[in-house]
Amino acid sequence: MYLAGLQGICAESFVSFDEPTLLVGKGRPSDAGGAIWSNIQRHGLYLYGGIGKTLQMRGYILGNPSQKDVDKAHDTFQSIKRVFKQVHISSDEGRSGVIAVKSVPEALAHAEKDGAQAAVFFSRSVHGYRTAKQGCLNIRAPGLHHLASQWIDLSRQAHQLPALRNIVLQMCAKLGHTPYILQYSEHDSNGSNELVCGIDVCHMQNQEKTEMYHVIGGSQLQQRSGELLDSWLCNGRIYGESIPDHVWMRALTKEVCSGKRVVVHRDGRFTNTEKEFLAQHSGTINAAAPICLVEIVKYAGGTPRMYSGSENAPPGSCLILSATECILTSGTYRSNHGTRNPLLVRLVGGLDSETT
Repeated sequence: MYLAGLQGICAESFVSFDEPTLLVGKGRPSDAGGAIWSNIQRHGLYLYGGIGKTLQMRGYILGNPSQKDVDKAHDTFQSIKRVFKQVHISSDEGRSGVIAVKSVPEALAHAEKDGAQAAVFFSRSVHGYRTAKQGCLNIRAPGLHHLASQWIDLSRQAHQLPALRNIVLQMCAKLGHTPYILQYSEHDSNGSNELVCGIDVCHMQNQEKTEMYHVIGGSQLQQRSGELLDSWLCNGRIYGESIPDHVWMRALTKEVCSGKRVVVHRDGRFTNTEKEFLAQHSGTINAAAPICLVEIVKYAGGTPRMYSGSENAPPGSCLILSATECILTSGTYRSNHGTRNPLLVRLVGGLDSETT
């Protein structure tokens, strides 16, 4: 195994992490490969959220669709319903099936009035996509913090079964369900005492003013296994990249974090302001140790590529650059889309001898 562009890297600098075992419904183990879906079909999701195993789902086709597009939207919507049934969730589409609407606001008004919990939008363009996403976050659906949504592009080829399964698993997560978690050894004493928080800043283009808005998308607080403990959503505007103190205070509370080791993961860099606040906030929430900050560093030129012979490096391949920095491959490595771009992972806060 070697790293493109770098010579003389010691073999000892490379390590490989085994593919994790997952837990699905009834606590049954499953590998992370193709068997995961068959095991979910057999045993169900690891955890069904507050809305249980029923779903009020509505479909909307936008604009002035042709009959061919109407038929395609209807077939796709029915296929999504069937795949939901495979994960033991029955969905009610109302009386009208996929409804033709002139605009996203018309669809949102209907969904809210009809008590929908999920809305699937069909369109031949991306026009209205951001309006739909933001509008769904502002609608409080029955039993949920907001209306779950899915956008399907009718200009693309019809979704095959693997894609439909991915859509349904994504929607399950949006609906508050936990499809699976990581299995940890009974001897791993740290697993239940660690919390992982993921948070990100989204960038949205204002089409009218041709400027960029910076928006908090949300945060999730999980146990080390991935089991969800708390979540918080916000589509409020912020200025610049730095997340305000009041957001961190609401996401990382003493009630949830007291006595725990807290790890915060960010897709991008932490600002100096955030580092300073989180360094003192660990004492405020009575965390067991300084909050550990993990960032996925992005460079315009991309991360150096990793190879195994002439192929992509297997998932779990890791080049350790230092005690606080590494390059890691994830996902499948058998791809027809060229060389995979590894992740550059760096620890930037809350470092102690146990962390490193």
